Amino acid sequence: GCGIFIRNNIAKYVTVRYRRPRIFEFSLETNRSKLVIINVYAPTSGDTDETRGDFWTELQTRLNRTAGNATLLLGDFNAHVSQSSMTNAGHPVARNAHWDTDDNNNGDQLLDLCATHSCRILNYANPNATHTFFGHETSSTIDYIITSMTPKWRVHPPRITKPRWHTDHRMITTMVTPTRHNAKWKQREPPRKHAVAEDPAFDDLLAELKMEAATIDPDPTPTRRKWNMSQATLDAVQKFH
Repeated sequence: GCGIFIRNNIAKYVTVRYRRPRIFEFSLETNRSKLVIINVYAPTSGDTDETRGDFWTELQTRLNRTAGNATLLLGDFNAHVSQSSMTNAGHPVARNAHWDTDDNNNGDQLLDLCATHSCRILNYANPNATHTFFGHETSSTIDYIITSMTPKWRVHPPRITKPRWHTDHRMITTMVTPTRHNAKWKQREPPRKHAVAEDPAFDDLLAELKMEAATIDPDPTPTRRKWNMSQATLDAVQKFH
């Protein structure tokens, strides 16, 4: 099955959109945009053709309905994708990443899905990427982070690490951040507080003060620092008061 953990401080921004045993979809909204996150658990090669077909059809339908929104698709796809297939499909690749040697049926379905919806597989964008599944005798990559982003969001290269709990999967993590023009906490340049800042001579005065500060005695006493200013500088300051 699929599930999510959400921090309490962002729970009010999260809306669950779709919930099924193998697909869990929710959205995170800012004041300017929406990020849709879909978590999946794909059938394995041991499942019936009907089960696998239903899963990929259902996932296609969900992606069709999120068209126009930034989408992050992640989870256990039970998909093997080779280096040559990744390169030919135009996904970002790093030279030192660990690859699978062959594609399986789920891997072909995943590549087709990405081509249809202009998605990118990000696993191998990090040169330190390793396999995500380690069995008794073999290892492979079956867990993926895939993105269909808009300019309003940025997805950082994922990291693959060994979790502290017992599991045959590695933990794959990424960070998604709104770009500056999308963030509700965008900082604007504060206006100058004093009318003196608009005087054309203000910049010249500021430069003079900096030069004076460089010649002040290094003694930290505020009084000495104050009176070590030259009389000319004090007169200039007085003129703006």
